[in-house]
Amino acid sequence: MDPEGWTASKGLTGVGINQRGEWDKVKDLKRGQTCSKTFTDNTLPRGPVERTITYHAPFEKADRVADYKIAWEAFERRLGT
Repeated sequence: MDPEGWTASKGLTGVGINQRGEWDKVKDLKRGQTCSKTFTDNTLPRGPVERTITYHAPFEKADRVADYKIAWEAFERRLGT
C-alpha cells in the first residue's frame, strides 16, 4: 500500500478511491463525514448497473503485516501446529 494511504486497483477500475487527487480531498475527513463515488458496475450477467458507494470517515490505513500475523496465529491454533 502506498504510504499516503491510497491504492489503485487494476481489477476494479473506477471503484474506490483510486486516484491521489481523490484521496487528498477526503483523507482528512472527520468522524461522521462521508464521501460518495458513483461508478458503473459491469460484473453482473444482466449488464451494467450504476452504483453509488458512500465511504464513512475516519479512514484507517491497512497494516497488512499485522493482519497476516493475526491470520497465521489463527491458522496455527486451528491446525494445532
